Amino acid sequence: MEKQNTLVLVVALLVLGGTAISAMIAAGGSDSEATAGNAELRTTVESMETQMGQMRKQMTALSAQLAASAGANARPDNGSAIRREVSQQQIDSMVADAIAKQMVSAAANAPVAGDLTEEQKEVARQQTLDSALAKFLDPNLEYNDLEKLWGDLADAGLLEDAIAMLEDEAALYPDNEDLQLQLGLAYLQPMNHGGAAGAEAGQWAMKADSTFDSILKANPENWDARFTKAISYSFWPPMFGKQQAAIDHFEILVGQQANQNSDPKFAQTHLLLGNMYYQTGQTEKATAAWNHGLVQFPEDAGLREQLGIE
Repeated sequence: MEKQNTLVLVVALLVLGGTAISAMIAAGGSDSEATAGNAELRTTVESMETQMGQMRKQMTALSAQLAASAGANARPDNGSAIRREVSQQQIDSMVADAIAKQMVSAAANAPVAGDLTEEQKEVARQQTLDSALAKFLDPNLEYNDLEKLWGDLADAGLLEDAIAMLEDEAALYPDNEDLQLQLGLAYLQPMNHGGAAGAEAGQWAMKADSTFDSILKANPENWDARFTKAISYSFWPPMFGKQQAAIDHFEILVGQQANQNSDPKFAQTHLLLGNMYYQTGQTEKATAAWNHGLVQFPEDAGLREQLGIE
């Protein structure tokens, strides 16, 4: 517990250090002090960058001590290895977030006009990506939070940088299904948040599809990969004939779900299968699919709406 408190203290010290920068800037507001204040700001920011590197080394050492004290001597499997790294990255990202926010705040309130140096901009950029990676690898990340994260990255102009980062991470852990799934989802973001269309959209869609195929080859019952693949197919232009492929995957999911513990998200499979039947002119099958889902999920609003039940 003492070592864990030390890690928290490290983060707190860095946050307080960033606050000190803002206070220093606010105190030096006159024009006569502007040049000196700006130089002092940059010197302080550079010092904090050095501190961050030192703190990372300390946290790595502390993490190793914690692992040793817990008796973690066995070689972890792929999933455990990722989870252990996620914990380190989450701690690291807290430090990165604190410094990055203070750097931006300091620059915005500086007494003279002037941007951060290119080196400092690169540090802030890398910190944003490191923080995003920790969130991507968080097993408790909710869908809405994931969407917001991709939206923020797109707004920051880091969409393709984040995709490249996930590609590198996925290449290191090819057997980790959750990580591969995040990569597949990443390939869809240029269409969702980047405005990609036409041939460019097709290239990203094919990358996503190939990634989902790799996941399903290793584990045919990966629900998220098959569900996302089916949805992706449903948006392909009709000329490519992917609608039937989407139906096939939704039908497979319905069969697999019947042998698994019930989950509220399974209602979406029945809803979207019925929608695909309806779009392809198979109205009787559509109604049957929605009714089948409603038997299992009688309170699902989407199924009730499609069947005209208030």
